[in-house]
Amino acid sequence: MLLAVASLFALPWFAATLVRGAIERDSARDRAAYEAGSSPWRWHLRDNGDVVAERVFGGGRLERAPHGLQVRATDGSALEIGFPLPRQADLRALTTLRLEASASAAGHYGLTVRQTLQAPVVRADLGELAPEALSRSIRLDRLRWTDAAGHPVTTPSRTAMLRLVVTLPPGQTLTLREASLAP
Repeated sequence: MLLAVASLFALPWFAATLVRGAIERDSARDRAAYEAGSSPWRWHLRDNGDVVAERVFGGGRLERAPHGLQVRATDGSALEIGFPLPRQADLRALTTLRLEASASAAGHYGLTVRQTLQAPVVRADLGELAPEALSRSIRLDRLRWTDAAGHPVTTPSRTAMLRLVVTLPPGQTLTLREASLAP
């Protein structure tokens, strides 16, 4: 009985200590990345394990490439590549998505975001981009965001899901080398 009562008091304290420690470690890692001129939200794309679910969503497939992760369009429909987010990212502070990529052909590009994993998807259209225009910085706070019905919405303030949406002709490729969220 005494052990049960002691557990009632000790377990919440122990859980709070663990959570506080995890938050402090994440914060220290984030600060160190920013101080080094980097971002804690940086993805070096080399193999399937570097993207969400280790696969492409929609009409494409992943292939290894010498200098990045290659996505081959299989049928010309839209495909999505998810960037892993271990926790929500604050898009009020991280207003820029930096991409290092190349493609074998021009394509149509966009972004999809969910502010929480249960929230509705919001989209931003990046338009038609030439293969040489893919390595770029994209100001997220300057994009026109819409809901699933195409109605304008405010710029997302955070993201729990971030995907690059690409439509390329069948057989054409996109090679992703790196992506990051930055201030």
